[in-house]
Amino acid sequence: MGFYYKLCAFSVVILVTAGHFYYYTFYDMTLFSASENNKSILIFSVICILGIYLSDIIISKVKKESPLSLKGTIIVCLFIAFFLIWLTPLVQKFYYAKRLNQLEETFSGTNPNKITKDGDIMIGLIDSSYDPIIRPLYRSPSAYNNYFYIKNDSDSTYQGKIYLTLFNKDDREFKVKLLEDVKVSAHTTQQLIDTEENNMPDEWNRRSFKSNQQVEKFTSFISDN
Repeated sequence: MGFYYKLCAFSVVILVTAGHFYYYTFYDMTLFSASENNKSILIFSVICILGIYLSDIIISKVKKESPLSLKGTIIVCLFIAFFLIWLTPLVQKFYYAKRLNQLEETFSGTNPNKITKDGDIMIGLIDSSYDPIIRPLYRSPSAYNNYFYIKNDSDSTYQGKIYLTLFNKDDREFKVKLLEDVKVSAHTTQQLIDTEENNMPDEWNRRSFKSNQQVEKFTSFISDN
């Protein structure tokens, strides 16, 4: 049975590693996350090893059962760290690649709820949804991640402010979002990002901004500086 678990764990590591190399090769994504959260996760895992091991000893004495070995505790905590540091970014890369594949379809479509156009500048709503990995149990404020992209078809760089008016599924306006200092080179498509609330270093983990309701459609006002 021990061999079986080791084989499964080894297979998971191989598959996850292959997944990272796939996105590195075909989507030019970095292999490793640059997030500073990785250090915190490792420190948290070490603390968990001590905490779980000591807690298990106390509980086992009260219940008069055999405690989990230190080796077993370390394996459990290392698996948690592996999941958070190595597996979670792979899932994030999957959804990021999915959004990239939707870009052309969105900007070439005619759905007025998903795109707006002002001259040579187009803005597209690619997705508005819960975090695909950590889905909240309750619909708390700021639960939706929104992904907007801007496309500049002109021969010059665009620089200015963009106002997005957001509407929910009931076709009611619930928020006006201002994005300042937007700069897009000629013939370029890039993600719109509110840098004040989104400082993720990894491109696959960046959202445009969060909202307390899901965005079903939007309108935009594009202003030059």
